Amino acid sequence: MLDVNMKYIREERNSDGTIKSYEFVYPENFNFAYDIIDEIAKDEPDRKAMVWCNPEGEEHIFTYEDLRKYSDKTANMLLEKGVKKGDMVMVILKRHYQFWFTILALHKIGAVIIPATFMLKPHDVVYRCNEAGVKYIICTGTGETAANIDEALPECKTVVGRIMVKGEREGWDDFAADMERASDKFERMETKAHEPMILYFSSGTTGNPKMALHPHTYADMLVERIERHDTRIWMLNTGLVGGPSGVGKRISLAHTRAIVRAVVEGKLRDVETWTHPVFGVQVPHEVPGVPAEVLHPREAWSDPEGYDSQAIRLKKMFDDAIERIAEGGSAGG
Repeated sequence: MLDVNMKYIREERNSDGTIKSYEFVYPENFNFAYDIIDEIAKDEPDRKAMVWCNPEGEEHIFTYEDLRKYSDKTANMLLEKGVKKGDMVMVILKRHYQFWFTILALHKIGAVIIPATFMLKPHDVVYRCNEAGVKYIICTGTGETAANIDEALPECKTVVGRIMVKGEREGWDDFAADMERASDKFERMETKAHEPMILYFSSGTTGNPKMALHPHTYADMLVERIERHDTRIWMLNTGLVGGPSGVGKRISLAHTRAIVRAVVEGKLRDVETWTHPVFGVQVPHEVPGVPAEVLHPREAWSDPEGYDSQAIRLKKMFDDAIERIAEGGSAGG
């Protein structure tokens, strides 16, 4: 198996094999689509990259060569439509496998993908398009999303084209038909690792959604800034409390906001914490406005041993995924 990831990282390990320190190393023109996906496709074209299925029973298995080929075809299609390096492209594709062709194609061009939820209403579309300067929208044909985009379009000042996946609609180009007509050979374009790659909009829980623009080297920059500023990291999981799926209930938005407010206002800087026995993270004993059951989830389960089993199972899933990544695979196996 090609350990392509080891080309871009230097590791120092302890005697027991655990990582002591690491450093990212990459050329100025590093690009995930070319240097990871395409490199694996060149060396191991038949290696399984993705298994896609849906609730209706449809299944597709894609190799790395498939991802290389279809992302090249998608990139050529987008170039023909006028998408160029630096352009903002909003992508609303739910869990369609065409999302992966699209994101890799945009990486190859050097355009910026803006992943977005299918739940956007017309005013949400207007705001995002105008704030980010969106040029193209690639959208699912299922549901009401395309109709909401069409309603918003007259107020979207920069959008010049729309492409639909899984459906037909007047004024929209057909992703599948246009992609299939395109060449499956794409010449590498010049991109830089520090250039923008992806733009996220925050949820807009407080005020309008905020834009967060990331380059190809986002992970490296994040680690460097955390270490430079000695930043304290808070993980906020708004999942279930009180039991597994079907038994427990979702943590309320009010409690989530209370935790965020306490973090932002510095109220948790010096609080007492307890260490989770499975995950090793530090958890505050108390947060203003948050019930104890949220901060001590095991005690909220009627079956504490069941909680322990679920926690150990989840920890093993994390460990297995990390091991696969370290071996040059993907988190999903």
